[in-house]
Amino acid sequence: MVPKVYVSLDQMPLNQNGKVDIKALPVPTQDAYNRQEYVAPQSETEKKLVEIWETVLGIDKIGIQDDFFELGGHSLNAIKIILLIKKELDFKVNMRNIFDSTTIVDLALDIDFSKKQEEIKSKGKIVKQIM
Repeated sequence: MVPKVYVSLDQMPLNQNGKVDIKALPVPTQDAYNRQEYVAPQSETEKKLVEIWETVLGIDKIGIQDDFFELGGHSLNAIKIILLIKKELDFKVNMRNIFDSTTIVDLALDIDFSKKQEEIKSKGKIVKQIM
């Protein structure tokens, strides 16, 4: 239970009973999240992953160097991302991929590399069948 974001306040808002008034706490802005300098997506895979992450995390203008967990991602978000990658990119990733490749650039490289390997393997099978 680690907070996603810290927001500095001059004083805590209290209700009539002297307890913290949760409803009066300010909503963190996107600036409160720990983000890298924005780097735009280049490849089609990176563009799709940015769209997926923005949808799941509810954050605009995610760069390819931004870290999934520093943006507030967690295991439930990772599952949503896995399902959307399967749907949008027609490629199956697992939790280990998300936890090992925490930036879009790293995850896109993993996906593109794996797709290329599968393509090479399938071409090799075709060549063997012809021979």
